[in-house]
Amino acid sequence: EFKYRNLPPREVVCSIELNRVNNQFGRYGEYIYFKGKIAKCPETRKDLKNKMVEGGFAVKNGALFVDTGDVISVKGIIEYNQNKLNYKIYHINQFIVVRKKIFSEIKTNILNIIRNDKNITKEYQAFICAFLFGEKRFMTERQNSMFRNIGTMHMFAVSGLHIGIAFLLFYQCFKIFLMQKKFYLSITLLLLFFYVSLIGFPPSACRAYLMVVFWQISSILCRKRNSFSILGWTALILLAIDHSLLFSAGFQLSFTVVAAILWVMPKQ
Repeated sequence: EFKYRNLPPREVVCSIELNRVNNQFGRYGEYIYFKGKIAKCPETRKDLKNKMVEGGFAVKNGALFVDTGDVISVKGIIEYNQNKLNYKIYHINQFIVVRKKIFSEIKTNILNIIRNDKNITKEYQAFICAFLFGEKRFMTERQNSMFRNIGTMHMFAVSGLHIGIAFLLFYQCFKIFLMQKKFYLSITLLLLFFYVSLIGFPPSACRAYLMVVFWQISSILCRKRNSFSILGWTALILLAIDHSLLFSAGFQLSFTVVAAILWVMPKQ
């Protein structure tokens, strides 16, 4: 049986590993709501470690953007959410974010560079941010309406399509300058991993990246490539890293859709 104790109304400093992030615009500006797991807490509050926690904070001056997979250090009041009797989760409020992972800082800097470019229009800046990183919050209402009406909003959810395009671009560019495959392939896969890290390791992008890795390893070892075997090993590796992905809709849809495509495609 799940047990908890009432917490005293005082601030606690802890580190939270985020597993879900949602950006919303409210009456007084933009807010980020998150759910995550407490990874580090004071010795006096060991009972909080590995507990699920939720919260939200306001985004000020375009700063403090976080993404799934980030670890943030917060200072605030943590209390058990008694309104959700069937949901084992704590709630944190009255807090400030004081630290983020390096990948989020790099991503924020890249987004700022794109948005501060005076040579391109605001709409084009928003399109680049959305297509490269899935950051749709900069898109105008006219853009949202247009892409939704023509059925292409899925382009801005970073997935296997983006990983495939990035792989081909990196691969072909480095192939021109580097003669040996082991060099340009290694650099390509390293940059591709960096890109997946920047976008927060979404299941579909992780699936595509691992499939590319298996595909290229099979090619280097002169082994016969089996698409279903590659897909299966990819799923096993991701589930070994995080078994909760099995209950994620993104994980389920990504693998079932790719499996269906492989099933109906001609063998050649």
